[in-house]
Amino acid sequence: MKGIRLAYRASGPQETPPLVLVHGLGRNATDWEQVTLGTAHSRRVYALDLRGHGRSVAGELLARTHAGRCAADPSAASGNVCPVVT
Repeated sequence: MKGIRLAYRASGPQETPPLVLVHGLGRNATDWEQVTLGTAHSRRVYALDLRGHGRSVAGELLARTHAGRCAADPSAASGNVCPVVT
């Protein structure tokens, strides 16, 4: 994760249990808008943009980035995310 900053959308009360939503390849965090609307009353919802998707930066060349590495990003994202202002 060094040098990678992931964008995310956060909603819901901070004191509620977290729910992390990750989109499919070629998509972005906006895919989860309807889910967020339905769950943000009882969960702190984080919808991430994977590297090179939505508002997240690609970091290294995407040609060298494979799906398994992108899939590991959310669990390694602590301290490396930047909020998306909507």
